[in-house]
Amino acid sequence: QEIDEGEQLISESTLSNYLKKLDDDEYIIKKGWNHYEITEKGKNRFNTLSLGQVEDKKPLNYPPEIIRRRRNYDHWILWMVYNNSSCRWSDFNEKDNNVFINNSSLSKNLNSLIESGYVRKEEGEYKITESGKIEYSRMLKSYDLDRQAILEEESKRIEEITKKTNDFFDEYGIEDDKIKFRFLNTILKLNYSKVENLLKNRDDFNKIVLFLSINHPYYYPEYITIERFAHEFDIKKTTLEFFIDKIVEEDYFNIKFFKLIESKDKIYYFKVNDKIERSLRVIVDDYITRFTYLNKLYENLENHTPNIILTNIIDQILAESCGLIIHMSLKDSLKSFIPEYLKYLAYKIETEKKLTTDESKLESLIWQTISEEFQGFEKGMNQTQNGTEDHPYDTDRYLLETLDVTYLSKLYYVLHPEFLQEIEIDDPKNFNHIIELINSGEIQDAETFFNSENNKLNHLEKLVLEDIIATVQGEFKKSLKISQKIIQKYDLLYIGYLFQSITSFLMGEYGLALDQINKGIEKRTNASLKSHKVQILMKLGEKENALKLIEENLSQNQNDLTFLRLMCLYNIVDQKCYMDTWKEVFNAINNLIEDDPNNEELKILKSILLFCNSKYKGARNLIDEYIDFNPLHKKPSIHTSAYFVLVYSYIAEGKFQKALEIANLILILYPNNPKSYLIKAVVIGYSLIFNNQNKDINSEIFQALIYKAISLDPIKSNQALYLQYESIILAEVDELNKAIEIIDQAINLFPERSSFPMKKAYLLTNSDMEKKALELLDELIVRFPSRRVELYRWKSFIFFKIKDFEKGLDALNNIIDLAPEDKKTLNNKALILAKLNKRKEALETIEHVVSLFPEDGNSFDSYGEILMELGEYQKAITKLEKAIELEPKGWFISETYKKMAKCYEELDNEKQAKLYFRKVEEIKKKMLPLDRDVYED
Repeated sequence: QEIDEGEQLISESTLSNYLKKLDDDEYIIKKGWNHYEITEKGKNRFNTLSLGQVEDKKPLNYPPEIIRRRRNYDHWILWMVYNNSSCRWSDFNEKDNNVFINNSSLSKNLNSLIESGYVRKEEGEYKITESGKIEYSRMLKSYDLDRQAILEEESKRIEEITKKTNDFFDEYGIEDDKIKFRFLNTILKLNYSKVENLLKNRDDFNKIVLFLSINHPYYYPEYITIERFAHEFDIKKTTLEFFIDKIVEEDYFNIKFFKLIESKDKIYYFKVNDKIERSLRVIVDDYITRFTYLNKLYENLENHTPNIILTNIIDQILAESCGLIIHMSLKDSLKSFIPEYLKYLAYKIETEKKLTTDESKLESLIWQTISEEFQGFEKGMNQTQNGTEDHPYDTDRYLLETLDVTYLSKLYYVLHPEFLQEIEIDDPKNFNHIIELINSGEIQDAETFFNSENNKLNHLEKLVLEDIIATVQGEFKKSLKISQKIIQKYDLLYIGYLFQSITSFLMGEYGLALDQINKGIEKRTNASLKSHKVQILMKLGEKENALKLIEENLSQNQNDLTFLRLMCLYNIVDQKCYMDTWKEVFNAINNLIEDDPNNEELKILKSILLFCNSKYKGARNLIDEYIDFNPLHKKPSIHTSAYFVLVYSYIAEGKFQKALEIANLILILYPNNPKSYLIKAVVIGYSLIFNNQNKDINSEIFQALIYKAISLDPIKSNQALYLQYESIILAEVDELNKAIEIIDQAINLFPERSSFPMKKAYLLTNSDMEKKALELLDELIVRFPSRRVELYRWKSFIFFKIKDFEKGLDALNNIIDLAPEDKKTLNNKALILAKLNKRKEALETIEHVVSLFPEDGNSFDSYGEILMELGEYQKAITKLEKAIELEPKGWFISETYKKMAKCYEELDNEKQAKLYFRKVEEIKKKMLPLDRDVYED
């Protein structure tokens, strides 16, 4: 019925929510656009409510003995809420019932199921969600139920989904049974609730699955483009593209999809265990087994026949597959696909097969052999291709230090067991509720609740909460006064000294913060005080002392979560997470997650490590799988940090539009958070350098975003890091003078950080002001004696650039005794010795380096360069190839390719020289412009 706007009693959004609820509960059914009809179940419910009757409680269905026997309470609850329309708390813990779960266990398991999205609570009743139905189906398979029972349960789920699916088919005129089957087979395996927060319209989700179902290889040559589909099925093109990418490229639903690419605008999709994939797998298995057996048969014969090579096997797979399971016209597409498919199968067998039977052992051996052969095959392929498509775009990683998950905060410490053991909380319910509100970014609500309930809190609880609220509001002077009160009243407790020092730390008063924490340690030696001291030392640049303190505490307790986390922090701040020690740090973060699997901060730290090591998809998958992005669950620290990693990973892969979409979303979600503006500035900044096609993107907008972030962030060190990033971008877009002005502002804000004046030296060097850069470095050597090695090494680089090799060698000799095994110092020394034509010393030095660091690609790159200086071009190529093999995405790799090209030029191999020069040009497009030229002669 049409209703005038003035007469409408229920808002559109409220009406939509309740219609969805009634539809989910099967009280109504959607027949078409804005057309709903009541069901028999709905009529009965209506009559009951109209007559004011109280519904009789139907007898409950209880799980069978085989499920109850294991006492997995979460399984009991899932079974109950699936097999009954809803359950109340009392249904699980009345002694007369067939199931009884004590209150503590019931609360824990219900909360866990709700947090996982498997169960929802409505008006005191618990109901299963769409995700819960899928989890229920999985759960049943872990029990030894008879086949018929499992099929019956699965049949219920299918019947429920097919009811809604038929309505969708009718509405959009889908009549092809093959498409219907493929759609249903896919929709049953994809969990809509996982994207419900991003994709509010269920029909849009169905349309996305329909697109995949229509564009299947079986329908070749028929195809519907994204543009046409979006128009005909009334869905935004950007929405369709975004979710196709998440499903296919990112395995967002943990279901593998494959692509056959005929052209850029014509891609066919099929998923694992599809008929095509199963048929292809049978053919591949047959030829791979034949390949392995026959090569083994002939390898020890004196006059053996030539080995069967992998290229021949691929040709045979193509010959049998095309025309049988794939259209002949897709032969070239399949040929490109098979190598990736072989890699997928080899990895799957290696990681999933348990070696429990002779058959499984044999299969694993076969695929292990293929993996070894495939490495050689890929190497040969790479020599004939450009090989630079997946080289990442350069990104500055110092901004990672500004993320809220990086440093330990007051909120972290009040949740630490040490705080809870020492300080007795009289009113834990209200105290914890206020902490939860602060964690959610609801600072005003936290303050209001605190003011209304503080009469129930004891004196210390009030002071602690007042201090935290003042801190998160950026009222640092107020916080200092409160923490001073804590110290005066509770002199023997550590918390006042800790809070006072953290506030000074946030204000950028690091010397004062160190004095304050040392006073606390004199009164009370405990882990919280020591751990914060580590953070101060790192800000002061005393990283060796910070590391020593971390290692001392870990030697006493190697499982101390706080100091393991600080070890991760140390490596991120010191930029080592993508250098020498990242595997050790990665193991540490995995240990933390093992002890605290639901900690989202730890998952983000792990994603940062993955990102730093160019594992962009892995970083995104980790965040997508474990971070709750529900906008109703406000978690600014978690969300801004997670989105930051997502944005950076997309930029590194050149996906600027996706990065921009996320940046715009986070600004809507958290419009008053400095990280929201920083994230947008990051996207705009790198777009100015690498993707400046949008007329709406310019330097003024970029600078305005940085200043907005600075105005909202009260932490001085963060402000300085934002300014450093601004100076980097301005320098890269040819505003060097402005960049130097900006880095001076960063230096004034954070004079304790040596990296800022060192960045200024870099900018001066690129502005042909090498003399000024060298004078600045001499000043820094006096001001920052602990950074002498790094500073002298930078001096040697500048002398190398201006071809004053003698002075470059003198600079290195100043530090060689301080760091006799420093890789970069020895590398630079070997190169300068070669330039000075000191052949023997140069070779001895570089051979010493590669013996110390046999897995370091840059060392082999330097070895190759030294051999070039000595005129040994063929030997140089061997070393340069080793550098590429060790670190194909290394920061130095464009220089390696350039050296390869020059070697081939000297050897009169014009074809190979051109190939490597093309690679250099491709990579240089993804490098920051100043870095492109910094090593040029």
